[in-house]
Amino acid sequence: MAWVAKVNRHVAVVVQKTVGGNANYAKRRPGVITAFATDTNPRIRVRHIGETYGSAGVGVVRQPSTNAVAVNKYVSW
Repeated sequence: MAWVAKVNRHVAVVVQKTVGGNANYAKRRPGVITAFATDTNPRIRVRHIGETYGSAGVGVVRQPSTNAVAVNKYVSW
């Protein structure tokens, strides 16, 4: 059975951050799917911080492979 995005599922969000002057740093942050946007992609809240990614119209796209670094996407756990 394949993994399916559902509300309250735990995921990791890949977020672009600037670290030490390097703007190409990508960080994986733990998150929870809170809802789905009208484009059927999920909206995600980062645990403990409260940051949200995605809007009512445009959600966060799933990254198909965990090997490639793709910023502003999510990966299932």
